[in-house]
Amino acid sequence: MDDGWALLAIVGLGAYHGLNPAMGWLFAVALGMQERDRGAVLKALGPIALGHELSLIVVAGLVLGLGVLADS
Repeated sequence: MDDGWALLAIVGLGAYHGLNPAMGWLFAVALGMQERDRGAVLKALGPIALGHELSLIVVAGLVLGLGVLADS
């Protein structure tokens, strides 16, 4: 698999993690177990964190956007 697609997939999993926080660490651990390397887990945490941050930005933007349209 091309490294660019792998990174994109991991960032996507991080975004999924942001929407469902119970899942992101499972992907990192699964990657480490598959490769039998602790470094693979640490390497996966950065893109997962980036995806998590992006999902938080999207959710915050939606909340703020809906707050402008709806009266509290």
